[in-house]
Amino acid sequence: PRGLLNWCMDLELSDNQIKTSLSFAHQCCTNIFDRVFQYKIVTQILPTNEYLTRYRVRDAATCDHCEIECDTIVHRLYDCEKLTHIIDSIFNYLKSNCNQPSSISMIDYIFGIEGGKYIALNHILLELKKAIFYSTTEEINAQTFCELFWNKIRSIILKEKRIFCEGNKYEIFCKNGTNSLKYMTLEDQMFNCFDKQ
Repeated sequence: PRGLLNWCMDLELSDNQIKTSLSFAHQCCTNIFDRVFQYKIVTQILPTNEYLTRYRVRDAATCDHCEIECDTIVHRLYDCEKLTHIIDSIFNYLKSNCNQPSSISMIDYIFGIEGGKYIALNHILLELKKAIFYSTTEEINAQTFCELFWNKIRSIILKEKRIFCEGNKYEIFCKNGTNSLKYMTLEDQMFNCFDKQ
């Protein structure tokens, strides 16, 4: 896809980063909507204001949140000044409380982190991108955004755990390093973190 070629030229993505960007959503979630959302990011067809202006659906490509910058994918999901406190808060929480990588770069966030041990983290980052993209300016500015986001993550973890328990596959859920459910280590860390609050 042309959008992927543009990313490759702009960001000099490696073959592994390209492969991860196209495959991690299939590994971490079964929801077609989530997979398509990531595909739209990778192929640069996510309907940002810049995209909609290019196709004459909107008159201006300006970001709805900051009302200053052009609303590109990177701006909408990562660079907007109205998002920095959210991104920083969530990345810092993952780093300090859940033993996740010390730094998550923009490329890691947008395209996924390579490696099977990061499937749960990639799912969380995908959920964050969706939450940011589909939120209104008022929701982004609300002080409860991060709390609502973490509640959604807890709900996803519990839902997957319940599905595995109902299918008598709890041992698969618990088996560390298995892609069947990627949350066991992260789930333990997150619930321990949430219990501290």
